[in-house]
Amino acid sequence: MKKVFLLIIPLLLLSSCDRFEHEPFKSAVLEGDMLSFFSALQSASADSLDGVMEWYSSGYLQDKQNKADIEHQYANYYLEYGNDLQLLGNLEDYWKSGRVLWELQGTLPDRSTFLIAQQEDYLHKEGDHYFFIGNQVSPPELDPSKPVILVQYFTATTCGNCPAASTKLSEMHDEYGEQMVILEYVADSDPGSVYFPESIYYGGAQPSAIFQGQYRVVGAGAANLQEYEARYQLAVSEELQFRFTSLDINVSGNTIIADVSWETTGILTGDDLMLRSVVLEEDPDMHYIFSPAVYFENRVIAGMETNFEESITNTELTLEVSIDLPPKFSVVVWLQNHPETWTGDTGQVYNVIKKVVGE
Repeated sequence: MKKVFLLIIPLLLLSSCDRFEHEPFKSAVLEGDMLSFFSALQSASADSLDGVMEWYSSGYLQDKQNKADIEHQYANYYLEYGNDLQLLGNLEDYWKSGRVLWELQGTLPDRSTFLIAQQEDYLHKEGDHYFFIGNQVSPPELDPSKPVILVQYFTATTCGNCPAASTKLSEMHDEYGEQMVILEYVADSDPGSVYFPESIYYGGAQPSAIFQGQYRVVGAGAANLQEYEARYQLAVSEELQFRFTSLDINVSGNTIIADVSWETTGILTGDDLMLRSVVLEEDPDMHYIFSPAVYFENRVIAGMETNFEESITNTELTLEVSIDLPPKFSVVVWLQNHPETWTGDTGQVYNVIKKVVGE
């Protein structure tokens, strides 16, 4: 079945969602198309996702994810659960704006129906049918005139309150894009033995998030999650004093050589300036034990630090990883005033750079 999409979609359609979502709306066509989509899910296999992907427009965009990214996600479910996985869907709610909430479910020969993910998406009617278009939102590109904000997030797979904090940080990353780098330190999945020294340095609490080395938020209550936004805005409004200009990665076995360059744009204060770096496993197959639908976006698997020399503008950093390098990983480097004892006033992170390697 060939579908041609003309995606000239007024942004007003998505920006006026609140008004439409207060209006009662029922559509037999939309519900019928969702049932057809769920039937395509049920007929899909690890070797054939064409029937599913026909329901996604060629111009699909959801928080910077395009159609190819979505197909990759579906393929990963078969890698995670095995080729016997059968996908199912359940429509939860929808609105006149095109916003739709649905559950992606799975079943296995030895396992009854289980939740894989709760999905929020947008539909657009083209001809006689609806198709997924996403929210047509892409996070902003990096603004080099502002500091990149580092968030060191301390958690564990067994942490009961952490999924709410993790979800909030993920939403913020979707909104702020490359201007925000999140490091997930996972206490019970820490092959580089990085979690405990770093967590203890900042006070040893779960969940806790340290913004730019200075602003600490502990807990995952509503007030705590609101404070995440306030801390980010406070940090990103700081005057830029330092900027990384490049990061090149070379790999030999489990050794990573990071060649990093920078320029100083202001005054660097502090007596304990350090270049610090970690290796992240991106998209690990890990979720919270008590919230299986909330997955980790990364985990820290190695780290190192060295004294910062203001007289030079580039250096090489060597990171040794104790496990086999995952197919997709990243290297993050930041400049921080890092005294032996932390206080918010003395732990400033000046800037951050990140580079992803692999698929």
